[in-house]
Formats: sequence, C-alpha cells, structure tokens
Amino acid sequence: MARYYFAPSLKKDRRILLRPEESRHLRSDRVKPGAEVVLSDGKGSVVTAVLQGWREERALLDIVENRPVPQTPSLLCCCLALIKSQNRLDWAVEKMTELGAGEIVFFPAAHSIRQSLTVNHLARMEKIIREAGKQTGKTVLPRLLWLERWEDFIRYLIQEGGIVYPAFPDEDMTLLRRLGDCARDRAVLVIGPEGDFTSGEKATLAGLPRSRPVRLTKDILRSETALFYGASLLSAFLEDDLESCPENPWL
Repeated sequence: MARYYFAPSLKKDRRILLRPEESRHLRSDRVKPGAEVVLSDGKGSVVTAVLQGWREERALLDIVENRPVPQTPSLLCCCLALIKSQNRLDWAVEKMTELGAGEIVFFPAAHSIRQSLTVNHLARMEKIIREAGKQTGKTVLPRLLWLERWEDFIRYLIQEGGIVYPAFPDEDMTLLRRLGDCARDRAVLVIGPEGDFTSGEKATLAGLPRSRPVRLTKDILRSETALFYGASLLSAFLEDDLESCPENPWL
C-alpha cells in the first residue's frame, strides 16, 4: 500500500483532492485508480483512501476508513540560534524531524548572523518537515517556530516549561552525565550561534527555572552538528522511558 501525506485537515470531507506535489508522487509510483493509499494530515489523523482518478493533474480520492493511531506526544524541543547558511538550517530541520522533535525553534542571539527567514523559506522548511515525516512514517509533525527577538525566545522558554538544556562549550557537566540526574520530562535543547552565547546570554539561560547547562563534547562543533548530537542523546533518553512502542500505522 502506498503512503502519502495530505497536509490539510482530513476531517472535513470524504472526497479530497491531493495537492499537486503529492499527486505527482502518486503518478511517479504508478498508483492506479482503485488502489488504496494511506493519508495523514501531520497532526495525528490517519485514513485509508481509494484513488478514484485525476482532476486537472490532481489525484481525486475517497476516504474509506479512519485509522485510530495511538499518539505519544513528543517531549523533545530543539532550539537553534540563527546561522548564516540556509542550507544548514534546512538540514537541521530535516534531522530534527527524523529524530522526533515536537518543536523546532529558531531564535536570534547577539552573535547570530542577522537575517530574517522569509515566508518562502519558512514554506520550504515546512515542506522539508513533511518529506522527512513521510520518510520516517511519522503521523505527527513538529511545530516550526521562528522568534524574531531574544526577549521573545526567553519568554517562550519560561512559558512552555520543561527542563532547559543550554549548551555551553566551557560547562563542566556533560549532557550525558546530566541526564543521569534528570527526570524524563519535556526536554528543551538550546544551541547557540557559531560565536557562542555572550556572557549575559549565558547568565540569562542559566538562571531560567529548571535550567541545566551542559557541555556536549570536548570538540568544537558547528551549531547544526551540535544540535543533532544533543538531540540524538535526548531522543534516546526520552524514548527509553516508553514502556511499549505503538505499532507503526504506516506498515
């Protein structure tokens, strides 16, 4: 059975037209009318649908079955200071989706390359999230946030709660050791820009409620590599607490 995402809500209609991009995927995989496919809105809803045909190059499908899917909310939030390369930002979005992050947050820091993420680039990131989610069979996709001011980012960390793990290269406690003393709770990994956080920014992050500053490794890592390294450890730590893994609804 072929598997595809359909981004908008699946609950409104029993007959739907796939987006052109998804329709092209159906054609390239030679899916024929009468074949069943699995659709998800990226928010946890999953349905079986039958391809009825084509309407102006878009696939026309009828929903035949809603598929209840047990949901395990992601406890991982990944925060990255803006960096210059948009390709590296795209790479970070892809990998954080694959690792199961529930939220991906971009924010400015004093040493960030000053740039704004355009509407077009944010739309491209959303597309990358959908593609990465399909590749890994995720039915709930991460929320993408872009905070324009440092103050907004700090307010976000305070309001959303969880254990905050700001990564400082000069910190004595490593993330791996720190996890031995932490509860399995919402984990918020915070990675700074290439030039690191300023002393004032470090003091602010370290002073947050439930902040646990950490060092990742003894090596100097690029920001997006540091994000991947830390998120991998946190993902493994959080997933290890699950008593059982729900069946993959895509298989």
